[in-house]
Amino acid sequence: MIRVVGIDADLITYSAGFVLAKREKEGNKITLNEAYTITDTIVRKILRGAEATHYLGFLTHSPSNFRIDRAKTLKYKGNRDKAKDKNPIPFKAEIINHMIIAWGFQLIRGMEADDALTIAGE
Repeated sequence: MIRVVGIDADLITYSAGFVLAKREKEGNKITLNEAYTITDTIVRKILRGAEATHYLGFLTHSPSNFRIDRAKTLKYKGNRDKAKDKNPIPFKAEIINHMIIAWGFQLIRGMEADDALTIAGE
């Protein structure tokens, strides 16, 4: 039986990044290889948990998100914690690139990953 799972990989980016940031804050040296290992572990856990035979993974290309232009009353995601901007996710770009190359995830322009998942699911 074919079992396809859709993955919003933006969540993986931040989950892996937060683990790395915590380790770094604790005084541990973090490496790119560790970032890849954590990312791969999360993806594999999702696939095993879903008992997936196939998957579709999507990542958001944030600068091209249509909601940025549509949000007129308040800035899109303007309620987010500004302190996080001062402490960026370690290896964020590299984690995203890794998921594209190693896992075949798709970088979605113009919308968010969860929008692409909804469209693919329909």
